[in-house]
Amino acid sequence: GWALTSPEAIVIAGSNTEMKNVLLPTAHDGETWIYAMTVEPRLCGGQYFLNFGVSGCDGESRVFLDERRAVVHLSVGDSGKASGFFEAPSDFEIVRSPRIV
Repeated sequence: GWALTSPEAIVIAGSNTEMKNVLLPTAHDGETWIYAMTVEPRLCGGQYFLNFGVSGCDGESRVFLDERRAVVHLSVGDSGKASGFFEAPSDFEIVRSPRIV
C-alpha cells in the first residue's frame, strides 16, 4: 500500500491492494515479485511525502511486514488555481445577470 502525507504526517490520500480488491499471489522462499502502481494526484503547491508498506495474513489477522516512511519527497510548485492539499475539479459560472431598471 501507499500513503501520501504532509510534512506534519497528515495522510492526504492512500490505498492498498486490499482496498482495490487486487489479489496478489503468495510469495514463497527464494521468489522475487515486482509490483507496479500508478498514482495521479492533482496536488497544490507544497511539500509532500510518499510512504509504502507491505503486509501479510496470519490466519485471519493482518500483519504488517515492513513500512517505509518518507521514501519520496515531493516538492510541488504552486499553480495558483487551488488551495489546500489537492485540486478538486470545479467550475464557476454566472447563472444570472444583473437586472437593469
